[in-house]
Amino acid sequence: MRPALSDYLRAMEPLFDADIGLPVTTWKGPGYHTRVPAGKPVHEVRVALDHALALFEENSPASVHRALAILDRVLPLQDLDPARATYGIWPWLLEEPLDQMSPPDWNWADFCGVRLVHLLGAFHDRLPSAHLQAVQRALHAAARSIFRRNVGPGYTNICFKGAVVCGAAGELLDDPFLCDYALSRLEHFLAHIRSSGGFTEYSSPPYTFIVLHEAERALLTLRSPALRDTVTAVHRLCWDDLVTALHLPTGQLCGPLSRTYADLLQPNVVHHLEQRLGLPLFRPPGEPSTGALPGSPSYPIPPLPCPDDLRRALLDRPAGSFIRRRYVFSATEPKRERTASRWFGPDACLGSANYENLWTQRRPLLGYWRTGDTIATLRASIRHDGDRDFCSGALRVHQEGRSVLALASLVTERGDFHDVLDRPADGIFRLADLHLSIQVRGPGATIVETFPGVFTLACGPWQAVVRPACGIFDGHTISWRAEQRPDDALLRAVVDDGAPLVLEPAAVAAFAIGFTLHLQPADLPVAFGGEMTRDTRTVTLHAASPDGPLALSAPLKPEPL
Repeated sequence: MRPALSDYLRAMEPLFDADIGLPVTTWKGPGYHTRVPAGKPVHEVRVALDHALALFEENSPASVHRALAILDRVLPLQDLDPARATYGIWPWLLEEPLDQMSPPDWNWADFCGVRLVHLLGAFHDRLPSAHLQAVQRALHAAARSIFRRNVGPGYTNICFKGAVVCGAAGELLDDPFLCDYALSRLEHFLAHIRSSGGFTEYSSPPYTFIVLHEAERALLTLRSPALRDTVTAVHRLCWDDLVTALHLPTGQLCGPLSRTYADLLQPNVVHHLEQRLGLPLFRPPGEPSTGALPGSPSYPIPPLPCPDDLRRALLDRPAGSFIRRRYVFSATEPKRERTASRWFGPDACLGSANYENLWTQRRPLLGYWRTGDTIATLRASIRHDGDRDFCSGALRVHQEGRSVLALASLVTERGDFHDVLDRPADGIFRLADLHLSIQVRGPGATIVETFPGVFTLACGPWQAVVRPACGIFDGHTISWRAEQRPDDALLRAVVDDGAPLVLEPAAVAAFAIGFTLHLQPADLPVAFGGEMTRDTRTVTLHAASPDGPLALSAPLKPEPL
């Protein structure tokens, strides 16, 4: 048995609920799609299918018996009625059927489908006839659901994952239509990435790795040379995306991140990078060095190495490099373009996106640096009700080297916490407070108003020097305040002294909060000036930074992203 499989099964054994016949985990829901509260013991469909795969691979009689019992519990949870909108998908949890979710997640045809592809492609000979037919029926429904939804290339991980499900299902179920559809979708996906310059969901720790893992899984099962060639090309693009952002001294993906669930890479992601790069990455003391996270192990897909030329490019990148990369291009809608700017120092990095909204999974301005044996984090966001990220806020950034000029705005037609799932029907948000937050988190982080209107957020050997440039919001007042917490320094631009606010972005006439930021060694002074010009429709900022002139303009009236 391969060591990674042995480690996974060992981690899963204490989680198995013999009474239910499925693994039990403590729920850590993302705050949408489900009404089940965090902290509740649950039986997750995806976790159960992963466990079944590992048991089939281990292949002892007891393991195969348990795996078949898992299938008996999980497969009936899928909607097999083609007349229903939820045809082909599963609920997230045994405890919450599809009709109780808020709303159901159509991605579960893709997430569960790839696991059935793996099962049929690698372990079909271990399935009795009745189970084989049930798995084939489930895979067919998942593939047809994916075809019916027909996700485009902008939804990176689901577009690719769904194409893999359809292609493998076409081969395994002898369905030429699905094979043809999958190849067409993959070719369109590749063409979109190449024309844009990179993934729409760029530099995303969870989602780039989902695509990478599914490419590795697909190459275990797909037979068609045409499909395998396209998947191999996607595998390389994943590594190109990761290598472009990876900062070896901190072991982090330099900002900006299009989608993430945490500021720092999770230990299992660091482990997967190390496995495939053949390089040790920085880890804080006590962080687990294996691929399994406590409480949520995942089935270990056999890894494929990073392409050698990309690995060499990572190792050869000089300290002090400043790189721009376009990820989204639109000849007709320039505001949709997404370009990342990244500075890579010997022990620090800083990155930004030219324009992104600020929902909880985005990090359009993000930096890291080493401080002793840990990592300090710098980020900016718009928040309300304390520290809740506000999806209907956005950030524009012009970065040169370690200097940035940023303008925060509001956007219309977006949600509150989630990008699309919690848009208010009347377009009005009722908020306990609203503020822009610039935050440095790390051991001993401090904030000081160095002199009037200039704030220094420091942690260890580096500091972010921030100068507010403007604060405009119809008739509201915006005041800048320093806040010190243990190991957490914050500079907030607070609306109306933190009073409750009824906010309708579409009705706002003017909103703009601007600032300059320079990341520098903590023992150096800084001279970083700026000025603002404004007309009736836009706000324009200029700044003379240590790394060169900066300029940024934005419409004052909120508009769609």
